[in-house]
Amino acid sequence: MYGMRFEQPVPIDRDTIRAARKIQHDERLRQEAQRNPSNVIKNHLGTFYEGRPDAKDDMGTVETYTDWIFDSLAHGGPKIDTQDLEYSNRDGVIVCIERHSNIGARSPDEFRDKRVGARNALEKRLEEHVTAWQRILESELDAAGSSDPKGFIMEKTIELLP
Repeated sequence: MYGMRFEQPVPIDRDTIRAARKIQHDERLRQEAQRNPSNVIKNHLGTFYEGRPDAKDDMGTVETYTDWIFDSLAHGGPKIDTQDLEYSNRDGVIVCIERHSNIGARSPDEFRDKRVGARNALEKRLEEHVTAWQRILESELDAAGSSDPKGFIMEKTIELLP
């Protein structure tokens, strides 16, 4: 026992705690996406369409979204063109939105360049979104008896809208 040294506890600041919580949150989301990809889609769509009771009737927006999903699946991942990204400043937080999917993400606090942080967060969210659609198609398309993946995506999108 004599001569043993014990390390002093390292003080933990708020940024370290926040980063650890974010890692836990991201891991929970990843696990949920594997269990129920429809919830991922519903969550992402809900962010944009929440409070819009006409969303299911706005077929132009639904068709644009469906086309983007279908193209992204054929592309093997989210189809992102820089000209299709919109940036906005909401109370000092930079938000990046992909205009075809209407999915957005805000910049994490740790990024100095908020536009880069918002775009990185958006790319991650869109990757999760397209992966969730891939899982849905793999598990539900045949069961639905559909030979039209694009039509299936459109019907499923309308079903998942808030």
